[in-house]
Amino acid sequence: MLIDTHDQPVPPSVWRLYEAVMARLGPVETMIERDDAIPPLGDLLTELDIARAIGGEMSRRVA
Repeated sequence: MLIDTHDQPVPPSVWRLYEAVMARLGPVETMIERDDAIPPLGDLLTELDIARAIGGEMSRRVA
């Protein structure tokens, strides 16, 4: 079981789970959420880049 408290950067285990789900379902809409300890915008954009990279990889695998 993985619990995401939404107050820290997305951990590697959650990115692996995200990648596994996308491999099974295909690309899906995604939201990076913070409920507390909002980081600087640059940190969120880094996580967005990770999500986009995984999504791009899954899109290439499906195509």
